[in-house]
Amino acid sequence: MSRISSEVLAAWELERLMLKASASRFERTRYGFICANPDLPSVWDASRVQIEPDGEVPPLDHMRVMAEMPSDWHPGLRHRTAFISHSDENREVAWSLAREGWEVTELWLMICRLPPRVPAFAKPIEGTGMRRLKGRLGVEHGLPPDQIAQFDRYDDLRARAGAHFAFGGWEDGRPLSFASMYLRGDIAALEDVATLTRARGRGLGRAAVLGATAAALRLSARAVYLFAAPDLARRFYEPMGFEQIGAAWNCRKSPPSDRRALRR
Repeated sequence: MSRISSEVLAAWELERLMLKASASRFERTRYGFICANPDLPSVWDASRVQIEPDGEVPPLDHMRVMAEMPSDWHPGLRHRTAFISHSDENREVAWSLAREGWEVTELWLMICRLPPRVPAFAKPIEGTGMRRLKGRLGVEHGLPPDQIAQFDRYDDLRARAGAHFAFGGWEDGRPLSFASMYLRGDIAALEDVATLTRARGRGLGRAAVLGATAAALRLSARAVYLFAAPDLARRFYEPMGFEQIGAAWNCRKSPPSDRRALRR
């Protein structure tokens, strides 16, 4: 195994801690971990297998068994998820899942180390205003309104692993974009970046990201991490000062009877 940088390991550690905080059952393995929460069946990432950069490479048969474990623990969990660190050895595992009908996408692990300049219309968002905007964004992304509470609960559980705050891009006194930050000691993770459809193209999403990133670096973080699709990483995050330090494969499989998969 090639040497893994401390920055990459720090990012994966924070990801693990947040998922552990959100799970009702969590088990470490020689490959990474398996977690599940039957109370959040619509939230894909609340139940998944994670293959970490400092773990062993799982044989495909082991991977199949691990992928079924959350639903073995809780039969109501019907979708399958696996998050696999990028390496030459793990590549065949991800590609094998793709050949078996899993949707496999590459994500880049990005890092920002220097506080960016923040536009004046980037401001904190919290409380009722934050939940209202998240609900509107969820509906725009195809989430049924009656399932939004599951995602709010998921965020609340993850916040047990560290401080949680959010920034929005504001216009005419209202937040129209959203960026969520989780901060634990000197590492932070940026997640759930979105802008209302009618407000896109005006720099509001960028403002939310810059505001949240600057706040985390100002408070205690030495670096802010995020996972993003390569095209989004190049087009959106790199101009804001983020750079790639690693990658992962995000693997998802819906039950055969489900025509649409709910995504976070």
